[in-house]
Amino acid sequence: MKINGAVAVLGIGMVASQIGTPHLLTTYECDTDGRKCIRYTQCFYIGMQGWRKFYPGVAPAEDCPGVKFFALDWPPFTWRKG
Repeated sequence: MKINGAVAVLGIGMVASQIGTPHLLTTYECDTDGRKCIRYTQCFYIGMQGWRKFYPGVAPAEDCPGVKFFALDWPPFTWRKG
C-alpha cells in the first residue's frame, strides 16, 4: 500500500515536468477601442508556482485562456539546453 503513494507522487511529478502545472487567470490588460477589448496585452495567473505573467501574441484572435499550463521552473525540474 505504501508503494502506491510513492508511485502516485512520482507520476504526478513526471506529468507536471512534461506539461506543466495549471494556473488560473486572475486579471488581464487589453487595448480597447473605448467599448470592447481589441487585443490582450498581458494576462496574470496564479497557480502552484505562484504568480505568472503571460504576454499573448499581437493577433486579435489570441486571448487569455482561463486555465494555462506553465512549465516547471523549480531547480530540480529545469534542464539546460545544450
